[in-house]
Amino acid sequence: MEEIKKTITMPSIALKMNSKGYGWDIRISNDDLDKAVEEVERINNLMLKKFKKRGGH
Repeated sequence: MEEIKKTITMPSIALKMNSKGYGWDIRISNDDLDKAVEEVERINNLMLKKFKKRGGH
């Protein structure tokens, strides 16, 4: 049987559904910390902008 390799690129950030609602699944390596922080901040700003457009407070 042929072996399938799964490649995970770092940083990996995904929105996942859990028992309490939604949560972030964030995977980073030590050398990618700055890049991951920038990406989380970018996503956070997009979510805040979208929330305000829908009439959020």
